[in-house]
Amino acid sequence: MFVSFFSGVRCLYHGVIIYHLRTKWLTIGMGFRLVGMALVSWYFLATDQVNSGSVGAIIFLTGMIIECLVSMVEGLHLVRHKLPTKEPGHDIERSGQVFEFYRPLVFSSLIAVVIGPAINAFLGKSGDMMLAISSYAIASNLAQLMQSFFSYIHQIVLNFYRIDRVLVRKFTLAVAFFPGAMIGLMCYTPFGAWFLVHLMGIQANSELLRGILGAMHVFMIMNLIFPWLDYCNGLIMLFNQTKYMILSQSCNLATTLVVLVVLIFFAPGLNGTIGAWAQSLGCAAELVVVTLALRGLTRHRLRAPNTLSA
Repeated sequence: MFVSFFSGVRCLYHGVIIYHLRTKWLTIGMGFRLVGMALVSWYFLATDQVNSGSVGAIIFLTGMIIECLVSMVEGLHLVRHKLPTKEPGHDIERSGQVFEFYRPLVFSSLIAVVIGPAINAFLGKSGDMMLAISSYAIASNLAQLMQSFFSYIHQIVLNFYRIDRVLVRKFTLAVAFFPGAMIGLMCYTPFGAWFLVHLMGIQANSELLRGILGAMHVFMIMNLIFPWLDYCNGLIMLFNQTKYMILSQSCNLATTLVVLVVLIFFAPGLNGTIGAWAQSLGCAAELVVVTLALRGLTRHRLRAPNTLSA
């Protein structure tokens, strides 16, 4: 509950910071956050208080509060000294105009929230429930970690596409393969097993280790897709067509559920890999929808600020 509040405040000031191209403060905030989380973690370990999942929640909340405070310090400075009360020539006059843009984002986020619990619920019906849920959770977190380094491509689109769309496309092309390559490094080299055994404490040659690596092989699909999905979503937001994100996220959820049902029924022994297939193919379906939406916008040559002119 508290994480949601501080995350909302943090995102507000992140928007101001990114708008002014002061993105180094995002790195600074994350640095302080990681140090704070490490200190709190060491405290719980040193005092032998790791007795429930709430400890992890407290550690995460501490990090979010720290990052939020750092963002507020820089964001408030920018608001007071550099952000005009109203942008000259801007046509946004009412809060309803902002809500018209934001409402589809809220609805699409609500749909996205269902995906995680749905996957876990179906994994409970797999061949080995504990193995499936645990291997999927660890593999998913590692895949998300690889993606997180490239999760701001939509911000690059929002800030630079109208200035030089060719350069933005080249940049996206240059970095798009890194998330997949990073998780591929863990899947296809000894580094992955070494990392899981020595840094995460997974038992060597265990079913859990094999399950994690198997799921990560499938998550390569999602990691290769994600940068392009983020790029397309940035264009959708740039041209104020966020209504398409409800459709794309709905297709993501529908595809995820279909894959879960099929694999649980026909191949329950895949365990955690079932969740990886469902999430990856759901992401692929979402990319197809936003790509078709952008093609439609291009074909009709909609004009700025609500349209696509490229």
